[in-house]
Amino acid sequence: MAPAALTLVAFLAFGPGWLDGYAGLVAWTLMVQAALSVSYHLVGGIAGQIHLGHGLFFGLGAYAAALALGAGWPAAAALALAGACGAAAGALVCPLLIPLNGPPFALASLALVLGAKTLAANLEAITGGTAGLVLATSTSLAGPLHQAAMVLAATVWIHRALFDAPAGRALRALAADPVAAAGLGLIPNRLRAQTLITASALAALAGGSYPLALGYVSPQSAFGLETALGPVVAAMIGGVGTRWGPLLGTVVFIGLQEWLWTRGWQASLGLLGLSLVVVGWVLPRGLAGAAEHIATLFSGRTNKAQRTSPPA
Repeated sequence: MAPAALTLVAFLAFGPGWLDGYAGLVAWTLMVQAALSVSYHLVGGIAGQIHLGHGLFFGLGAYAAALALGAGWPAAAALALAGACGAAAGALVCPLLIPLNGPPFALASLALVLGAKTLAANLEAITGGTAGLVLATSTSLAGPLHQAAMVLAATVWIHRALFDAPAGRALRALAADPVAAAGLGLIPNRLRAQTLITASALAALAGGSYPLALGYVSPQSAFGLETALGPVVAAMIGGVGTRWGPLLGTVVFIGLQEWLWTRGWQASLGLLGLSLVVVGWVLPRGLAGAAEHIATLFSGRTNKAQRTSPPA
């Protein structure tokens, strides 16, 4: 699956001229949301923390890029600034979040993104207040598609590398049993801090492509509950802790969202809540986990049949 995913990303990155209008916007949305979900999974899946504040860094990246573009910066420099702001913000919140685990981590991270939304609404001189920032953008989606594709490719590569690396196995061990992992000499705070900063920078890069594509950033679009909960739901649908669950979940969730939208259903928050309930009840391991379970059962039955079959 990795070569196919990277080939698709490269194709969209270097040849997006044929995509425009609604198709281009859907492709851009899918790539940005996939990058956000995969970067969330670094903390929420591999490190085992429910990071409800991941949207904070997406919003910071969106505002940083919007301010840079408004000041006349080129798009590449604005995107780089967004990523740098995300990494810096991740480092700043590490002392608050890293010592926490479980529900305290989730609630503290959610409080951060809600606080950022309030600040963005009140710092009118910088953020435009509740009206947001409006930018003059090109009618072509080629630039945003390039940006989103490159960010997604980098995010998928980093996620895959960490998933297979000793650091990724150490993070999963820390999530499963922190006491036992610490007894083996693992340093939980350092590993979690490095992962949080990396995930924050990648989320900010995803947000950095937002103003270039839509020409508008507001507190709601940058720090709203849809932004905060979207990657969590996508990872749960696909399968938390699985290699390709975040990508699979994003495709399913965005596809369902677009299908409802084309039929006149404006129910983003309702869809988020319903998805959380259904997945938690019916598919606790997500689609990827269910597929792995089915494959294991089928493989077990096949092996049993081979063992019990009479010799020729």
